Amino acid sequence: MMIPNVVETADIAVTVPRTDCYKIRIRDGLVETLGEELRRAFGAVSAVVISDRNVWTLHGNRVSASMDEAGIPVNAIVLPAGERTKSLHTANKVYRQLLDLRARRRTVLIAFGGGMVIDTVGFIAATYLRGVPYINVPTSLLAQVDSAIGGKVAVNHPAGKNLVGAFHHPSFVYTDPSVLLTSSERDLRSGMAEVVKTAVIADETLFETIERAVPAILARDTETLALIINRTSLLKVELLSGDPYEADLRRPLNFGHTVGHAVEKEEGYGRMRHGEAVAVGMAVAARIAVDKGVCPAAIGERIVALIRALGLPTRTRVPVERIWEAVSVIRMVRDGNLHFVLPGRRLGEVVMTDDIDESDIARALAGLEDGRR
Repeated sequence: MMIPNVVETADIAVTVPRTDCYKIRIRDGLVETLGEELRRAFGAVSAVVISDRNVWTLHGNRVSASMDEAGIPVNAIVLPAGERTKSLHTANKVYRQLLDLRARRRTVLIAFGGGMVIDTVGFIAATYLRGVPYINVPTSLLAQVDSAIGGKVAVNHPAGKNLVGAFHHPSFVYTDPSVLLTSSERDLRSGMAEVVKTAVIADETLFETIERAVPAILARDTETLALIINRTSLLKVELLSGDPYEADLRRPLNFGHTVGHAVEKEEGYGRMRHGEAVAVGMAVAARIAVDKGVCPAAIGERIVALIRALGLPTRTRVPVERIWEAVSVIRMVRDGNLHFVLPGRRLGEVVMTDDIDESDIARALAGLEDGRR
């Protein structure tokens, strides 16, 4: 007996509305009012704070007191500090802890820490129970101006940085510049690499502000830091708004990151800070841009000089052959394309090119090694 085929093929259009809109609040003392902010945003809610050992030792009592005052039940998961913690192994351990705590779909995760914590908690929030809400409370300058904004969440893989991840935006970002008073000098300098990156690609005035304010920045003048955090955060939001999910891989925000990610991997995660590796990548890109004639020598010199004035590296011990090999992994991540972002004719402008090879990077590193700009 023949069974008639009663199902006709058809093209079905599925529309999925996105509601990825959130506020970034920047104010001294936000850590003390975090519980009140959470209550105002979510009402009666349970929360799990995830931090690292160093940050929790410094600020855990402030967070706990704030939650208690607001009457919000809270549990804390404290991770080992360091980039090696940013892994699938850590995520699996935290999944188990969340299950033991009976965390549900409405449980709010609070990422309280630097870039490692922000990225890892965001990844966990994106994947636990297919997605739970989370807020970012960044405690390092790098996290405040970069990691906490944009919804790019990931963990590292032995083959490369951030190879396992998703886009999952926070519900809120609460930035308290006062926590930077307890940040290490190395972390502060590392965070400034992302500020310099944003200035080079988008805002000549910000670049000039940083040049004048180096002593105040390194002295942790909170008024100066708050000004820089505000401006950099706004610029990053503007740069992301047109392409929040990286459909276009030719992105100015990648300035310094192509070589930077390769250097960070080959130097060893944890031995070199992300911002330090980006600083090297920016110096290399500036040198290549001058060599290619797309950037005036004076602009290239200012970029490298500012990186050095902030106490950031412009060189690496990693052989260029290994850097180029690591860059090939980045090429895979970027869909087989490798677009270098170079500074342009003036600060605030960039040039995209794929006409870069191993010899260009070698020449740039050699020039930086012997002190030439």
